[in-house]
Amino acid sequence: MTYSKDELVEIYTGSEVAFSVGISVYEDDDKCIYMNVDPRGMIDGYYLVMKRYISSIEKETEYLSMINSYISYAEKHPYSDWFKLQEIDFHGDVIRQILCTAAEENNILAIKTGTNDFIYEGYVSCDGEFIHMKCIDVSTAKLMECVELPISKINWIGFGEAEQILLDYAHKEISCEVLYRLIITDTELSYEGYSENFHIGIFETKAIAEATAAYYLENVEGFKDYSCRYRVEEKCVYGSLTNSELKEVWIVWGYSYNDKGDETDIIESQLFCTKEQAENELERLKADYKRDEWGVDKYIIGAKNCRKGLLEYEYKNISV
Repeated sequence: MTYSKDELVEIYTGSEVAFSVGISVYEDDDKCIYMNVDPRGMIDGYYLVMKRYISSIEKETEYLSMINSYISYAEKHPYSDWFKLQEIDFHGDVIRQILCTAAEENNILAIKTGTNDFIYEGYVSCDGEFIHMKCIDVSTAKLMECVELPISKINWIGFGEAEQILLDYAHKEISCEVLYRLIITDTELSYEGYSENFHIGIFETKAIAEATAAYYLENVEGFKDYSCRYRVEEKCVYGSLTNSELKEVWIVWGYSYNDKGDETDIIESQLFCTKEQAENELERLKADYKRDEWGVDKYIIGAKNCRKGLLEYEYKNISV
């Protein structure tokens, strides 16, 4: 990939102290994409940043002069054969291009929303105006909570970094038992910043979850006559299911309210085999995230909820 060192810039996002160094590869009316240059002068991934999030851009500083020297050295001493920055043709709706490509290829992204520097990092799936991210603990490579993020609130995306490739490899080397959660969304009742979701159940295989979705959308009166779609979420299980005759699992959730009184900024944990594990996770999430409501739900694996769909929203989960 060729680039001009003259385009090397410092990008400040809210703080006059913290900044990133990058080389511009794409720009439109409201966003820019840069190749990330790390403190050693190595080209390491890309990041997209919304112009509303940028406080200033500096060129030809003393620091950039030093980094240019580092780049000259790094060009002659690349990382290794396992990392090579992929050349990408950015076009159209580049945010969705980045998100959908990561979802299809199961790559890790880093995302910032709002005005602070909190970074969500993990695997994403696209769902209309939202993304659902399975967050990764960068210190252990294990799955953590799941968050729902409106695409319209994204200010920054980091992708294609060597560290993300390593984190993905480490995560896939760490095994855990997996279950599958089925969610059906009514698209007519959803709007930007809110999804009308029905949590159908948690199942042992993806095939069972998808067959259940097909049955609900074709046969259940409260769903078949409405504009609905479904998604199946893969959930890691922490603990052992062999000790539970009913195969119960617990999930932690949190959300805030928007101006219409609907749930937004939804966050959910992975699955736990005991109530005690879930309650410990609840305290951790409360310390890390600010939400209006928190709770713990219990699911019976294989049990089906919302059997009448929109005609009667029946929550079978037991809140505690």
